[in-house]
Amino acid sequence: MTLRREIDDYYAKRGMEEPDQLESLLWLLSEVGELAEAYLANHPALSAGANSVVDSLRASVDAGVQAESCVVSMRETWVRNGERNVTKSDISSEVADCCMMLDRFAKANSMDAPSELLRRKMERKLR
Repeated sequence: MTLRREIDDYYAKRGMEEPDQLESLLWLLSEVGELAEAYLANHPALSAGANSVVDSLRASVDAGVQAESCVVSMRETWVRNGERNVTKSDISSEVADCCMMLDRFAKANSMDAPSELLRRKMERKLR
């Protein structure tokens, strides 16, 4: 079974609605923000400082929160995959969520799975 099919099955079992093109992009941005939040939580020495890297990561967190707020306001029937009010610290879980939403974005735009798109791009670059 392909990852896309597994995600489709997961959505069906959880009763989750498929996001459209814009919604899936906003959910993806939200997940990238949560990934940045988890990264900062796992690197306290980095997050204690004030520099352009930390500022960029914090801006990503803020942009993710804003994207989620926007997409949630578009439909009242959204089922969240996880709680937003919990500090994100599990980087692998956030990578997985990004992967899921990247696939949903590709699917909503009638594209192949991201792994297939990447495979084809790498093949082109190696020619």
